[in-house]
Amino acid sequence: MDKELLDELMYCLSEDKTKIHYFKDKYCLFLLQQIVKEKTKVHTLKQGAMAHLFNKPVVKNWLASCGGQQIHPWMVEQLWGLDLHHFTLTLGSWGGDSPSWQQTCRKGHNLVLQLNFSSQHDRFLDKLSTRNGDQFKCHSHPIHAQKQTLAWARLDVSDDLSEVLIEEIQNDWLRKALGWHDFLSGEEMQEEAEFHGFVNWQLLDRYVNRFIKPLLSVWHEAMLCTAVEFIRNEIGAKRIYMYEHQTGCALKQIGQYSQPPKSLYTKLPKQFGFKLSEQAPDFLQQDRFAAKKMKRFEKQHKTKCQWFNLNLNTNLTEELKHAS
Repeated sequence: MDKELLDELMYCLSEDKTKIHYFKDKYCLFLLQQIVKEKTKVHTLKQGAMAHLFNKPVVKNWLASCGGQQIHPWMVEQLWGLDLHHFTLTLGSWGGDSPSWQQTCRKGHNLVLQLNFSSQHDRFLDKLSTRNGDQFKCHSHPIHAQKQTLAWARLDVSDDLSEVLIEEIQNDWLRKALGWHDFLSGEEMQEEAEFHGFVNWQLLDRYVNRFIKPLLSVWHEAMLCTAVEFIRNEIGAKRIYMYEHQTGCALKQIGQYSQPPKSLYTKLPKQFGFKLSEQAPDFLQQDRFAAKKMKRFEKQHKTKCQWFNLNLNTNLTEELKHAS
């Protein structure tokens, strides 16, 4: 998007920190809220394109507690997990450089959603690191200047706010924390730990087991769920796109050895009900720079670009038609 639209979004959207409470598979709650707008039969829901949600333990337990064969909208609010992870959400910006360096499909800027650690985490980090956690950060990435950023999502938004492309979901912190933990493993590495800004290895070991390992299986869905909810509730867009892995790497010019985990652009969007298609976002098709990239990709790979699309305009009747 251009800088003017980015500035307008940053001005209009809340810049205050927002608390995020996430439990495993919480995205099922959000998606069911989009579908269950009136009293609906359970059988009908299980026939729709979101039928895969009903295989999740948190949904199965909730459904069992509901009783009966019909679901009311207020019942969906009761779908809740007990093992909560707490974060804060802040906004940032990204762009203004060459698309190949900033890894965007078109020229311009991105709105950044930053998912930051809780204050409980930060208090422990103060005891562990003499460098404010710099060992786990990459300052060339769009992280918050003061808060400790777990992960972020970069968003490209159409001029009319009807479409949003999630350019990237990324995390440095967990990977780096595990790397330091492995490298400094053992009491004999105490001097090395101190040299690199850690009080001692024992504290690092406690930190990794308490704050890092529990997030390994949940951070990616927490970040995408936060992004999808923000796009729908704050921006108002109902058509949300993500790259298919090969398409994204090519259009963002990401080299072979810098590519993100493939699962983030294959398994993750499928979890959320994104559908794979050759339909690119309209605003990219209308952008001459991006359109040239897509044509170049198709000529080189002899295949069409592919995208994951979540259309929140789709009602339940349409979902059932799609399923049949």
